[in-house]
Amino acid sequence: MATIELKLQYRHSEDCIQEGCPSHEAKFTYQSTSDHYFFETGYGREIGFERGELEAFLTLLGQMSKRHACCVDIKKYVK
Repeated sequence: MATIELKLQYRHSEDCIQEGCPSHEAKFTYQSTSDHYFFETGYGREIGFERGELEAFLTLLGQMSKRHACCVDIKKYVK
């Protein structure tokens, strides 16, 4: 049983304040007991996935990035 957490500072395109986005700390958590993943945006949104949902989401994101140049290129972020 384990809980694994990763954190990342980022900025998004929405204006959180008049000057723009000051930055947020995103948190991605895996809970092995329940086999669930959780993404917290750092500004109040939380999204939960079970393993099959996350695999489907990543597969679709990968397919979309191959078809449309304006989409997030996930290969750029996977090392």
